Amino acid sequence: MNSTRFRITLTLLGLALIGVIVGVVLFAPTGRAAVVPDAVERFSPGQGDTVQRQVSVMVDMKVGYEIQLFVDGVEIPSEFLNVTQATGVTIWRPSDEEGNLAWPVGDHSVAVVYNRIVGSADTGEFTWTFRVQ
Repeated sequence: MNSTRFRITLTLLGLALIGVIVGVVLFAPTGRAAVVPDAVERFSPGQGDTVQRQVSVMVDMKVGYEIQLFVDGVEIPSEFLNVTQATGVTIWRPSDEEGNLAWPVGDHSVAVVYNRIVGSADTGEFTWTFRVQ
């Protein structure tokens, strides 16, 4: 192997290593768990998850709460939310009625503003982000 070929091989290996490092930094989960209020039992997709374009947003609140859902800063009208009051589960998915069939690729934020409708007052907000690939 002559010295020119050796240098080219080393340069390509170095660039490949840099590409792998950049990919890991950009696409690896952050490792930070979301701080979840007591009123929220679970949610999906999870904080920092990478998901497919067909994913639904699901928020499972304790029974007795109502929510307003904001996706990328836009409030989702209540008629587009699938709410099961008996279990506290709210599901939303982009639909043809709203003009968007699937999530655009990239980072998305979801904010939930909640209010207890039975018992003592309890209001708050919970926000998380995820990535669509």
